[in-house]
Amino acid sequence: MAFGAAQAIVREIGTRYNPFFFCGEIDSGKTHLLHAIGNAINKERDDINLHYTSGTKFAADVVYAIKKHKVTNFYLEYLKCDFLIIDGFDALLDKDVEQNTVIRLFDEMWKRKKQIVVASRLSSRHFPVIEQYFKTSYDTGLMCDILAPEGLAANRALLWE
Repeated sequence: MAFGAAQAIVREIGTRYNPFFFCGEIDSGKTHLLHAIGNAINKERDDINLHYTSGTKFAADVVYAIKKHKVTNFYLEYLKCDFLIIDGFDALLDKDVEQNTVIRLFDEMWKRKKQIVVASRLSSRHFPVIEQYFKTSYDTGLMCDILAPEGLAANRALLWE
């Protein structure tokens, strides 16, 4: 499911599966899939401003913006991108204030048809504020689990890059 969704996202940026939140255990291929999405965007769409960041860096940006009262600057910076990929979203765990700040950013990106792709080793139920908002606000979004690819599926993902 995640692989098919990733392909659809590349074809229809901002309209299919936006936002796309997927989770999986360590070594399930999350980062590989994110890189495949980013590589496909860079290869096929030179008009798209892609921003790939770690969850740790994204969380640090949110915390800094809140502490320094620069949330507007944070929003403006991230709104420059057309396609946001966050790897390791679980870095935001248990930070309700940050989750609300993130929701506001995602909401504005979604309204502007900017694509959001998020991967986490923990399921969305660990982010109750974000999970509830995704379920009630984004009719184009998708949340799913990713399992470690085996055999043909693993080869297809490698070839897609």
